[in-house]
Amino acid sequence: MFRPSVLSLFVGASLLAGCATDSGADGPFYPAGFTDGCRTGEASQASFSDKVFRDKQLFKDEKSYRAGWRSGYAQCNRIEDLDQRPGDLGEREPY
Repeated sequence: MFRPSVLSLFVGASLLAGCATDSGADGPFYPAGFTDGCRTGEASQASFSDKVFRDKQLFKDEKSYRAGWRSGYAQCNRIEDLDQRPGDLGEREPY
């Protein structure tokens, strides 16, 4: 018979494992989303452009594309001096 602490550990580990695989990062559309998100981030850095590179239907329907886009945007839209960053410091989705 399981002791409560062992059972709690097992349930907690199972829940964490489920969260780790549910991120969308291993899906088939992640690379395309990452590329589009990165292009959007780079465009905003280069010219303060509001041009968005994103497949609206994939972003809406595909978790892996959405995860890739957000990751690509976050990685490629970095400003070294945060005092120079306009707006919300990235707390909300840009578009």
